[in-house]
Amino acid sequence: MIKERESNIELLRIISILGVIVLHYNNPQIGGGFKFVIPNSINYWILMTLESIFICAVNVFIIISGYFLIEKKSRNLWKVIELILQVVLIELAFYIFKDCIIERSFSIKGLINSLIPTNYFVILYSTLFIISPYINKIVSQINLKEYKKFLIILFIIFSIYPTIIDLASEIFDRDFFGLSTIGAYGSQFGYTIVNFILMYLIGGYIYKSKCFAERKKLIRYFVLNLIIIIGWSCINTITAWEYSNPFVIIEAILIFMIFRSMNLKSKIINKLAKGCFFTFLLHGKLLNFIKIELFAKKHFLIMSIHIVISTVLIYMICYVIFIIYAKCSTPIINYLKKKVKLPEIKVD
Repeated sequence: MIKERESNIELLRIISILGVIVLHYNNPQIGGGFKFVIPNSINYWILMTLESIFICAVNVFIIISGYFLIEKKSRNLWKVIELILQVVLIELAFYIFKDCIIERSFSIKGLINSLIPTNYFVILYSTLFIISPYINKIVSQINLKEYKKFLIILFIIFSIYPTIIDLASEIFDRDFFGLSTIGAYGSQFGYTIVNFILMYLIGGYIYKSKCFAERKKLIRYFVLNLIIIIGWSCINTITAWEYSNPFVIIEAILIFMIFRSMNLKSKIINKLAKGCFFTFLLHGKLLNFIKIELFAKKHFLIMSIHIVISTVLIYMICYVIFIIYAKCSTPIINYLKKKVKLPEIKVD
């Protein structure tokens, strides 16, 4: 997708995936940070701050895609096949390791479930990837002024308005089904193709407009925006940390603009960044092994060190596994690409 990788953006990819690991470290259902931490303790507020900083990570990934793909006219479907294949192989490997070898509980149903690529990000991103040439075609027909107006309209309709509806649902303790512009059941926290398309178009606009801003000014705006998100999360964590929340979207834009303003060249960063997607798929499995329940209640410095070491360690483990996977799978996939010619999605 990127012939010449920009190390500043590749560094942003790495930081974003580290942020995703932190988010899932905190997640009560995955890592359990918020589940095990003592409410209103220093540890709790550290997790709250980290959550507010990294909640925009997924949005950042899509903005990056829009930035680099907005003028591309074709898509190779093998890219989608490779993404889905990685999901299936990881799920299958862990099913064999955990259920079959450790727990000795093999079942046909379990095996079939492990072969179904139930990963919202991969499915939505694959969908966006497939339809993006047509999005690009539409965007190419309008000038930058119209593009900007279009984005503002989309931002109001699919970010500001549905967030207001979601907030009203929390305040009045009732569901306003059918009132949101995104779906019958509200914004779905931004886990929708609508939000993905909006982020993609924002990334595309940043590329086409060639807009730059002073880094110090961007950092000041970022800090102010972060304070708003943290303050909002003190009142209501659900709406504050929705991917479609306007301040979360603005946070993603500001972070991207900050890193875009950097002049950085590093082969090491470019190489390490190749493992980001594989880390996204695999890290959740490894969070179960780092004993978050033990460290969430310890001294805040110990918990902070545990977060940093665990996050970096998980990334490095995932990267090593990715390298092994790439070495083994690349010859096979290249062979299949030669034998199976999938139709290319191309828009003239």
